[in-house]
Formats: sequence, structure tokens, C-alpha cells
Amino acid sequence: MTPTGYSFTLSGAGTISAETLDGILGTTCASNDVDSRIRIFSDADLVTPVATDDDSGAGFCSLATTGLLAAGTYYIVVDASTFDPTLTFDYALTITENLAICGDGGIDPGEQCDDGNLVNGDGCSSTCQSECPGLVESEVNDTFDVADGPMANNVQNCGAITPNGDDDFWSFTIGLTSTVTFETFDASGNQGCPDANDTHIFLFGTDGVTQISSNDDLGAGDRCSRIVRTNMPAGTYFLRVIEFEDNGPIGGYRVRARVDAACGNAIVEGTEECDGGATCNADCTRIPVCGDGFIDAPETCDDSNTNNGDGCSSLCVLENLFNETEPNDDGATATATNDFLAAAANGPFSVDTMISGAISPAGDDDVYAVTNPTASPIIFTAETFSNAAGTACVTTDTDIRVRDAGGAQLALSQDEGQGACSTSRTSSIRGRRSTSM
Repeated sequence: MTPTGYSFTLSGAGTISAETLDGILGTTCASNDVDSRIRIFSDADLVTPVATDDDSGAGFCSLATTGLLAAGTYYIVVDASTFDPTLTFDYALTITENLAICGDGGIDPGEQCDDGNLVNGDGCSSTCQSECPGLVESEVNDTFDVADGPMANNVQNCGAITPNGDDDFWSFTIGLTSTVTFETFDASGNQGCPDANDTHIFLFGTDGVTQISSNDDLGAGDRCSRIVRTNMPAGTYFLRVIEFEDNGPIGGYRVRARVDAACGNAIVEGTEECDGGATCNADCTRIPVCGDGFIDAPETCDDSNTNNGDGCSSLCVLENLFNETEPNDDGATATATNDFLAAAANGPFSVDTMISGAISPAGDDDVYAVTNPTASPIIFTAETFSNAAGTACVTTDTDIRVRDAGGAQLALSQDEGQGACSTSRTSSIRGRRSTSM
């Protein structure tokens, strides 16, 4: 039998909200004169309502909202509250359709996820239900010897913490010394876990007993967990997942292990300094040698080759190192003035030279002379650094000015080098030129 009330056709999957309001004859919710009850029935079941409400509206008025419903005909029945079933009153009624649109990026009632598309296989199905890309937890898995796994690399796996105090163990196998990230997500595979997904994870070694690391929260407002470990030797490791205090449930979570760098695959990744070769250790750290581009004691330079005559010798020792001698300007110390004096210049230099100098006191100018002993023009480069190896510029800010012997400025460089250091490249140099800093 069709209930006495109002019929409503839901045009698509969604929810129905029905609310009683002040009556058109002056009866109001605020005065509690409207004390209603709302029940919503489906056409398929006229006995058991899909939603019912007494006092969720204003005053004693009602507001009933269904869960996700299929398209079809539904019936809204309004009568007096069971608390005063003989009461009579007038009322107004609003019925609202809220369609659930899968693929719009918002999670509607009945949807477990909504990633903005209708593609299956990406963790959220075409009907906006969560998919599990990897393994689904199988109980009992509360010790390492019955762990689920091994997990595939970079694939989310699905589990739940239930009942209270449940432990979940997962295994992960690496074949090479690796950097690995272990992390949890909410049930739909998203980061930014709410309190309901407050995980705590523990990483154990290949014996399943020795704890290596643990993590609770990624930060304020994010209850997901993450562990990053470098230089993990090959083997099978175990990850324990629990609710934060191990005394509550988590309806669903996802967990993933991802190899960020694998030592031995001939690809320099992550924190590796090398990967393979005669000058690389088994853990992908360098075996220091001259010519590798890194300055390791007792080297004073390393220009990535073992050639002599280029400023850094085949033994990685600075060649043609010259220490500045003062005075090498006009002797004035006033700041922001030109203190150039060709006659006081250090040099002249006619080959590649590394010069160690200092600007002191404030206002000091350092002048160096460069000579081209040939009849042909050359290209002359002057560059400043903050270290003796000529590889860095830290807390150093220089100007380079190239002048002729009479003091006329030919070129200026301020911050064209590394950081605030300077680089001046001048072509067609004949005879003698001076550089001041």
C-alpha cells in the first residue's frame, strides 16, 4: 500500500533531504508548536523507511536525510512526533534532491573516493568506490612470521586495524642496497590522514625482531606515517602498522614501500655518490681519487681531469699558486674610490695562475698585471672564488675591473660568477693589461 504523504522522484543516484518548516498559518518551529516526524520510504519497501527523523530541524521540526539512493520514486510521510502523537499543526515542507556525481572531485554520500575521473584501476573506481591497487591484508598477520607480502615496489596495499589492539605486519624485499620509503595513507590512498587514520609504523630488520626505525605522524594535521631509510642491505624487511596508541580501530588504511635509489643498478640516485665502477664502493660511496671532481684531503684542487698545466696538476695540487703581496694599489684606503696604480700591480702574469688574496682593510684595491707575450690576440678570463680550489663562492662579493696601463676601464664584472663572485672575459688582449679588485 502506498503511504499517505508525498511522492518524489529522484532523477539520479543521490540523496533526499526533507525538512518541516513554519506553517503558513503561523505555527512556528521556534515555539515548538510544530512537533513533527518525517519518514522516507522507497518504492521497493513501503514498511521500513530509508530515513526517519524527529527533532533535527529547528525547534521540534524535523530534518531527514537519506544515504545514497538509486534513481526512482520515494515517499515522504509527515506526521506528529511519537512524543505527542495527538498534536495537530500546520507546516511547510521542503524536499531537496542532492545528486551524487562520481568524477567531480568531491566525495558525495555513498562515495568512498572521488579522484576527478571515471577511470578504473587508479585506486578509485568508475563508481567512486575505493580500489586496492596491491595486496589486501589477510588476518591473522600480527607477527612477522605471518606477515602479508612481500609488497610490490611503489604499490599501495590495503589493510584495517580491527579489533582494537590489532597489529598488521607487512614484508618488503630488496635485491640491492637501497634507499626505501615506507609510508601510510588513508583508506582511499590520500595523504593528510585525519585522526581516524592515525597510524604508527615500526620497521624491523631481516630477523623480524630488531627494530630499525619508527614514525607516528608526518606533521600537524597529518596522521599518516613515513620512514625513509638509506643504505639498506639486500634482504626482506618487516613493517608493523598499528593505531597510534594501539588501543583503537582504523577502518581502513593503505601502506606502501618505495625504492628511491638502488645501489648497483648503474644509475646514480638519491643520496648515492656513484653507482658502479672502479672508484665506487659497494654502498655507492666514492673511493676518493684525483680527477673525480671532488676535493678530498690532501688534494688542494680537483678539476675532473689529471692534466698538468691547467691550474690543477695531475696530483690535484694547485699549480702556479701566487700569494698577493701588499701594497698593490695606490695605497689609499678610502672606500668606493678608484685606487688603481699600474706600477704597484702584482705580476705580470702570462700563464694560468691561481692567486690567493684578501681585501683588507675596507677600501683596499688589489691590482694584478697580465701580459700577452705573443703577437697574437688572446682571450683573458679573470674569475674570483671564496676557496683555494676555485670551486665555490660563499660570503664573498667582488667586482673585477680590467684596465689598460693608463687606467682606462675596459671591462667590469660584478656578480656574473658563482654567487656574488665575478667573472670577466676579455678578448683581443695584446700587450699588458691590469685587473683590479
